[in-house]
Amino acid sequence: MRQPARLPAKLPKAACGVLVLAFLLLTAGCQTYRSYFVVGPPQRRRVLKELFLQLVEAEGAARFTLIQEISEQLRLAGKPDRQILFLTQYVEENPQDPYNACYLASVAEAYEATGAEPFARHYYERILKNHPDLIQAGGSIHFRCLSELIKQETNREYLIQYYKDIIAQFEDDIDVGVYYYRLARAYEDVGAWDLAIQAYQRFLAHPEARIPEYPDAAADIREKVAFYESSRDWTVADLSFLVSEIQSALARRDVKKLNRYKAKVNFFAKYWSQTVFYEDRAAYFDINSWLVKSKVRFNNDLEEDSNPHEAYLKTWNWQYHVEKTWYFYFRRVEFPADPEINGRWEWTGIYFGEKG
Repeated sequence: MRQPARLPAKLPKAACGVLVLAFLLLTAGCQTYRSYFVVGPPQRRRVLKELFLQLVEAEGAARFTLIQEISEQLRLAGKPDRQILFLTQYVEENPQDPYNACYLASVAEAYEATGAEPFARHYYERILKNHPDLIQAGGSIHFRCLSELIKQETNREYLIQYYKDIIAQFEDDIDVGVYYYRLARAYEDVGAWDLAIQAYQRFLAHPEARIPEYPDAAADIREKVAFYESSRDWTVADLSFLVSEIQSALARRDVKKLNRYKAKVNFFAKYWSQTVFYEDRAAYFDINSWLVKSKVRFNNDLEEDSNPHEAYLKTWNWQYHVEKTWYFYFRRVEFPADPEINGRWEWTGIYFGEKG
């Protein structure tokens, strides 16, 4: 359900100017307000007078053209408050005009140009809520409104609705994969984890989508979705316990124990310098065949560059492999969707060779 249009609590300068001018018009007892909009140097004033004279008899598309031209003349005159008042008063007096969405879009843009973004958002929302879409200058007004609201909005609940609307109504006009990614992030921000995963899955269905600020998004999201859909029963609450269990399994060549703690999804086995990761090879990497042929040695302590989020255990003496030294990699699980899992540890990979 679309949220109702909002009015900002604090009036920006441009809005104050509009209200003051409206009050002056009312208290002056004017029968017409046209003279208040005839502003600027003599040439512009003559143009505006002529436009208002033509407006009296104009109808339909001709009236629309005249209103747009009056609005533009007021903008060029540097009078955004009068431009806003002219358009809003016209819409109020002519609620059935089919072009009202265009006029209110100009109001929103005028507020935006003066730095009054809260009022601009109010009018963009009002258009979406109360006025049917129109095509102006080859583009949809509703699409323009949604695009501007998405750029300005900070409330995640509203932002989620805007993302859903623009995907549903303008899928052919946007990079839909990118919008599914941003929708998923907004769902995460409000703790709607199931909906976030659904949106991430739709993002992954568009492999051509690129997130400029996050080049590795697709790979990381695949890991996130896979982990979400897994049992997660290999995770351990205490890192020191997990490391001691791995050390015990290596010392005893206990393949069963080692497999018990190996991550069941997103496990990797690669060289430090390897930039291309082959998921299928990692999935079928069989540590058991290497373990039974080797008298593996390992450090008692973790590497010095281990930290509260990831840790490394150095092992060596692996036989029949190009690299005799392997580093076991552990990381803290980040999974706020389940507080019982979030913050636990997993053994999630192996690096071949010496670091550096």
